Amino acid sequence: MTGDVYDVVRMASMAHDAGALFVLDAAQTAGAMPVDMAALGVDVLCFTGHKSLYGPQGTGGLIVREGLEVVPLLEGGSGVHSFDERQPSFMPEALEAGTENAHGLAGLAAGVEYVAQKAPAAIAAQVAGLVERFEHGLASVPGIVVYGGHASFGRSGIVAFNIGASWQTKRWLDSYFAACADRFIREGYDVAFMGGPTDVPLVEKCRAQMEEQEHVHVFTGKVSLTVLAGLLRRCSLFLTTDSG
Repeated sequence: MTGDVYDVVRMASMAHDAGALFVLDAAQTAGAMPVDMAALGVDVLCFTGHKSLYGPQGTGGLIVREGLEVVPLLEGGSGVHSFDERQPSFMPEALEAGTENAHGLAGLAAGVEYVAQKAPAAIAAQVAGLVERFEHGLASVPGIVVYGGHASFGRSGIVAFNIGASWQTKRWLDSYFAACADRFIREGYDVAFMGGPTDVPLVEKCRAQMEEQEHVHVFTGKVSLTVLAGLLRRCSLFLTTDSG
């Protein structure tokens, strides 16, 4: 989760050389940058709808390359071929058991239409400029460590960073930064803080450092990133002062 883009073509080639299918998780990239399944050598692509496709939560998709058959996890209630005893074998009905999330899909379709009109390549270029601006602001935050940013295949809109939180201090820092957010809200800033990650038990088992993330997208403003970097700088200074 550093935002780095990896050599997917090489990964797909390694999988195919071993006789395996290559499944790509595009949750963070679908809509944020161009994704060509054929060019990348992807057999199955999974994506979520509520991130860079701007659809509702609970939406997403599975794209299966032509000629590949996937055994459905669930069967029944497809709404087509109702007199057949088994789930239809043709796509996409083969993988769509039960009643579809029609209103969610309508919202996802609107998001996809917006992304298509703006073009993923243009979105990626815009986000890259915003990420660069944000990282420049983070450089002035005392003690901060920014993860990633060294991959030769590009960068998505995720910026992962650490301002000194380890697994030992995470629970205290969650409350601490929530207090910082409350202070900034009272000063008139629109700030939201979400404690995490969702895999704290595993992180604690590994004794890993904790990271925070900022997801930069097409609706993020330059001023917002400058303000956020300034607020993080203040949080770091508060942390230094209170720790002393």
